[in-house]
Formats: sequence, C-alpha cells, structure tokens
Amino acid sequence: MRVRLPLLLPNFMKTISTILILTTAGVYAQREGAPPHSRMLIRPVLIQSPAKPSPLESPKVQDKLLSLFKSSTKTSRKVGYKAVHDKFKSGELKADDRRLYRVLIGKAEEYHLKELESYVEDVTTESSPRDEGTGIYKAFNKLYGLWYISALNSREMSQTDWRRVQQFGSFQGMEKEIKDCAELFSKLAVSWEKIKDDRDYRALYETCEAVNECREEIAWCDGEEDFKETSLNRMVTAVPAGVSLKQTLERIDSFDTMAKEYASAAAFNEKQTWASEEVRGMVKILNGRRLKMGLVCFKLDELLSRVCTEHSQDMVKRKFFSHTGSDGKDYEVRVKDADWYGGPFGEVIYSGSVAPSDVHSDWWKSEDNRPKLYTPHLNRIGIGIINKTWTVIVGSSYESRSDWYIVE
Repeated sequence: MRVRLPLLLPNFMKTISTILILTTAGVYAQREGAPPHSRMLIRPVLIQSPAKPSPLESPKVQDKLLSLFKSSTKTSRKVGYKAVHDKFKSGELKADDRRLYRVLIGKAEEYHLKELESYVEDVTTESSPRDEGTGIYKAFNKLYGLWYISALNSREMSQTDWRRVQQFGSFQGMEKEIKDCAELFSKLAVSWEKIKDDRDYRALYETCEAVNECREEIAWCDGEEDFKETSLNRMVTAVPAGVSLKQTLERIDSFDTMAKEYASAAAFNEKQTWASEEVRGMVKILNGRRLKMGLVCFKLDELLSRVCTEHSQDMVKRKFFSHTGSDGKDYEVRVKDADWYGGPFGEVIYSGSVAPSDVHSDWWKSEDNRPKLYTPHLNRIGIGIINKTWTVIVGSSYESRSDWYIVE
C-alpha cells in the first residue's frame, strides 16, 4: 500500500518544529543559570528547625535549682535533686545536659564549703567565752585528755594482781584512780551534752552532709558509680582553723559511740525476759563501771547463762564450790559442749548472797576475779544463780564484736 508524501509532510514538519523549540528553550535556560526542565534533576530541599535549648540554660530555672541546692534543709535539697533526675529519666534532659547540671552542683558545693568554713571559724573563735572562761569545745577537749589518761591507768590497774610485791601502787591507789576516772567521765558527759545541744555543732554536720550530697551528684554527672562520703573530721582540715578542731571532733565521735553502745547494750539486756532482776542488776553494775573505764559493755547471752545456771545447780545439789564440775569438766568444755558460737574467756563464781552489789564487791576485791570481769574487748556475759550461788562466764562473740576504742 502506498502512502502519499504530501499527506505525511505537514505532520513531520510539525514534529521537527516542536523539537527545535524545546532544545532552544533548554539551552537558553542553561545560559541563564536555571537547571534544565528535567524531573531527574529536581531535589527536595529539607529545612531543619533550630535545636531546642536545654531547660538548664534558662536563668530562671538555674536560680530556682540553686536556691534548692543551697538550702540548709535536706528536704529542700532532695526536691531539687529529684526534679533534675526525673527530667533525665523522662528524656526532657539529654546526656549532654549533665555538663550544665554539673556546673550548677559545683556552685552549690562551693557555697556549702564557704558555709562550713564560717561555722568552723565560729566554733574555734573564743570571742564569746563560755564554761568558766573557755569555749565548750576547748573545755571538752581538756576534760577528754584528762579522762583518757585516767581511763588507761584504771584499765591497767584493774588487771594488776596486788597480792604480789609491787615497786609502786596499791589496791587503794587503784580505787582512787578509778574513782577519779568516774568523776572525770561524769564531767565529760555534761560537757558532751552541751556540745550536742550547740547550734554550731549541728550546723557543722548538716553542712558536711550537704557538701557530700553535692559531691555525690557530681560523681553521678561524671559517670562514677561508687561514691564515698568524706567525714566531717577530714573535711574540716581543708579549712585552716579546722586543723585544731579535728582532734576535738574525733574525741566527740568516740564519746558519742561509747554512749550509743552503752545504751544499745542496756536496751538489749532489758529485753531479755528470761533474765531475773538479780541478773540484770549485775550486768548493769558491770557495764556502768566498764563504760567509765572506756571498755566495751556486756550483752546478756541466754545460752551462756544456761551453762552458768547448770553449773550453779550442780554446785548446790552436790554441795561443792569449784570451777570444775562434778563431771570433771571446766567452763571451756561446758561452753563447747553447749555449742556456743563465741569464744569464752573466763569464769567467776560466788556463794553467800543474792544482792548484785555484794557479789560484785567480793569479785572486785579478788585479784583472780576482777581482771576477768574488766578485760577489754569482751562483749558477752552469761549469769546463772541458784539460791545464793553465782556462776558467771564472760566472752566475746565472733560475728558481732564491738570495736570502739577510745582515741588519744
């Protein structure tokens, strides 16, 4: 089939014209700097919004948090710490914000350290003399030094066998030394109570606590998992005036520990419902004197007391008086047979009275018995009474040994 040329020519020419127009437009557009009209060359433009500023950058937020961190009230400070940690947990504060938080906490720490320095200066300055011309801290320090020497002498003399020929000293000299020790202890207790009630003393410990809180938060910002608090005794040494205060604070802490240990032992012994009034009376006498000599107090032990009661009953029933039982066993074997978990140290026995004061007076005058009852580092006692016959075993428990020592 033939196609006539005249009919194809108009359409062909029209197509050629269209191609030329498009090509010319593309070249013109390139010359003008615009990209050619092509879908392959068009790219979407993404407009990024500016980063949202951290809430910790706000001056108002910083002022509010610093007012909480600098508070002298622990509750207020805790509110501030919790508010920030909650923001981190929720994601409102990012990891990078820890740097800003660290700066704020650092300012709070610096503030509390200046407060501590001010309190140390108030405590060590004698511009307002009290207690017979000296400050209460200086008075306590002086009394503690005198009591410390007397307590050491009393402890050593109570262990001495005065039946032997001595180059110096006597039983009467020991009793005088222990009496002086008790009087110094009573004065020391009064001075200690004054310090415990002193506003500056409480402020020292509260400010030390605030500094440690700040340092713990700083450690958290730095990613440290283990944080160890700094004691007040060490913290005050960073202040020039605090070097002389360190010894006094250590002595206050030592006395405070002794008082708490005595109260704890007394409360424990009162709860032992199995113990008779005479048993409680005896341990009260012993602990009262041991405390004033700087010794660990006794706690009543039910198992040891059962061993003691059985030995007293054995002596009464078979009418003998000896540390060796009717079966030939001594106190160490009897304690071992009872499966006691501690270490026995000694045994004392008595017959003739049920009054604790009479019994203790007899043991106190005995060069064999007194040293056993006033040996340092013992913390357990068993007491058994049958009629007027007493057996007492003293020892030390391995798992709960009390370790307070009077400081120089």
